[in-house]
Amino acid sequence: MNSPAIPITADLPVSEAAKIMLDRGVGPLVVVDPDGK
Repeated sequence: MNSPAIPITADLPVSEAAKIMLDRGVGPLVVVDPDGK
């Protein structure tokens, strides 16, 4: 995955990540597992 994305982990709530994504004008939300998948 080379597209700009904000990794979401257990340390970052989805709602907070969504706010950051919208603030930065980033594309689709991408959720990653702890293994990095």
